[in-house]
Amino acid sequence: MMAEALKARPMYLDKLLAVKDNGLIKVVTGMRRCGKSSLLALLSQRLVDDGVPADHVISINLESFQYSAFDYAQLYRHLDGLMQTGGRYYLLLDEVQLIDGWEKAVNALRVDKDADIYLTGSNAHLLSSQLATLLSGRHIEIRVFPLSFSEFLQYTGVGASPADRASAFDRYTRYGGLPPVVDQGANQSLAHTVLSGIYDTILVRDIAQYLQIRNPMVFNDVARYLADTAGSPVSINKIEHRLKSARRTTANETIERYISGLLDAFLFYRAQRINVKGGDYLQGLNKY
Repeated sequence: MMAEALKARPMYLDKLLAVKDNGLIKVVTGMRRCGKSSLLALLSQRLVDDGVPADHVISINLESFQYSAFDYAQLYRHLDGLMQTGGRYYLLLDEVQLIDGWEKAVNALRVDKDADIYLTGSNAHLLSSQLATLLSGRHIEIRVFPLSFSEFLQYTGVGASPADRASAFDRYTRYGGLPPVVDQGANQSLAHTVLSGIYDTILVRDIAQYLQIRNPMVFNDVARYLADTAGSPVSINKIEHRLKSARRTTANETIERYISGLLDAFLFYRAQRINVKGGDYLQGLNKY
């Protein structure tokens, strides 16, 4: 994507700029296609505009085929080769969880180089398990969400008339705020196609690979159920009974594992009950 084509996400860019050069590794998390890569591109553009030499801002998208065979040692050597002159470097590494052992390379760069490091990732499980090893206490997480309705209005340039706002709100509630979906404009067929493609990618690349899902139909049933009951307390036992009545018998533990996978991929967020009696936390019935 060309830098001039990027659309502003000032709320998140301001958050990154507020923690620039603070000695911590910045970890930008969120579901696929919510705008993390564009945010790093915006940051790169801003750093150069603020006077950082262009060759001291190193942006790498690790989804590129160029890095598909890299391990952490190759990643370190590659970045080390790009940092041969003096001065502070800014490392912007996109989808870092795709490199096995990436945390070793990042920690070594933190120790060996004068670098301010920014990472993005689309899977909370992979990131948290690796961050907890070498980088515990040395990073800060910044969560990125799809466009809020306020951002949606700015992003699309919707007019100020009540009719325009009402039409925009209907479109927003129907298809959400993922930028590549919003980019399809009012074309509902394309928006649905893009949205379905993103969901399928998340299912395959961010969930199925590490959960080893053997029954994708049951997994989809669980995801649909959570979506349909958003805002209501969810009982794992109730899901188990419903699946059993549909002749898709699934263990309680498997359902919990599927829900954890959906949470780790940022498709859902858990809202826990708040009660002064601690025992209520053990009763489940969270909202998603």
